[in-house]
Amino acid sequence: MTGDSDDTDIRDFISVAAWLFRDPGLKGAGFPKLDFESVWDVGIVGAREYEQLESRMPEFTSIALEDSGNYYLRDGWGEDGNLLHMHCGTLGAGHGHSDKLHLDLVIGGEDVLTDAGRYQYVPGPDRYAFKNPDAHNTITVDGKYFTICKDSWECSKLSQPVKQSYKLLEEYEFIQGGHLGYMDQGVYINRKVVHIKPDFYIIMDEMYAEGDHTYEQYWNFSEGGRVEAVSDQRFLFQGQRAVAEFLFLTPGSVSRLGFSRISRYYNYCQSRPAIKTQVEGRGFTSLLTVIHGRKAGEESSCQAARIPVRSALKKMEYPYSMAEAVRIQKDQKEYVVIFCHQEVNSPTDLEEADGCMGFGNVIVFDKSRENLVGTVLHY
Repeated sequence: MTGDSDDTDIRDFISVAAWLFRDPGLKGAGFPKLDFESVWDVGIVGAREYEQLESRMPEFTSIALEDSGNYYLRDGWGEDGNLLHMHCGTLGAGHGHSDKLHLDLVIGGEDVLTDAGRYQYVPGPDRYAFKNPDAHNTITVDGKYFTICKDSWECSKLSQPVKQSYKLLEEYEFIQGGHLGYMDQGVYINRKVVHIKPDFYIIMDEMYAEGDHTYEQYWNFSEGGRVEAVSDQRFLFQGQRAVAEFLFLTPGSVSRLGFSRISRYYNYCQSRPAIKTQVEGRGFTSLLTVIHGRKAGEESSCQAARIPVRSALKKMEYPYSMAEAVRIQKDQKEYVVIFCHQEVNSPTDLEEADGCMGFGNVIVFDKSRENLVGTVLHY
């Protein structure tokens, strides 16, 4: 449900496109046979041609659609798979919403984090509530919105997306993006996402600023599940098929459980769980979140902690405004991920965190097999 979209099955369009372009990859995402309405469009001959067309799944799983600013991280194409989607693109026309850096998350084929939908087109509080940033899984500054609605279709303030580098590898994936919606307040927002396949997502939100600010981070869940606070830092989403742990690891941040609304169909909305995380900071501020997804019935849990980063040569500890790391443990697996917020590398030095040393801006270490070099996702 991106922008003014309902929860819509578009396999009919994909199926007709597969027939038009004779594309087996599109048919793999469509229907085995054309639906009734599509047969009226293409005719009985077209329907037979579609049935005879080969069907296969795409050769890729994850993909970065740079022009539209949409990034999709998948662990596979199965209906019980995991998917994270991030949007860092243009608002578009009046049907666009204030969703810069918004995340959707599917675990085990079930919605965990979702867009709010549109609800209605009538100008007023309800229309704006579903378009505003707090209806999306993104960040605001000082309680102000980076895009401001003027009426149902126009905005009095817009926000320029800043698309950045990404890397999609077999074991790990990295995407990032920012926007200029708070430059009038002297704040630049940047979001980094590391995917440790298949079920770990590390979200590092970076706020480059001067002066004192309050930052609000929003997490809006599917209405099909419930959320409980296990502790001040750990929240648990439980759906029909999926379970997701949310760990908020930044000291001084406060996360509170509440409710928001979701509209999958026009003029109909429901209540759903939501979390709002808030932190105050002077100058550079970051928010570190770890999400661990698993299928319902699996008992495994994870532990995660924010840890310092040091200079291997100078034996000094960097302030968290320059670099920080996270250590993640699950069963017999242990990972360390280093994030550099500033330029800390020199040609003769390495970063070190929990005994892992490497050279790069974002590095992942699987401690079961390495503590040197690691996998560099961003230089």
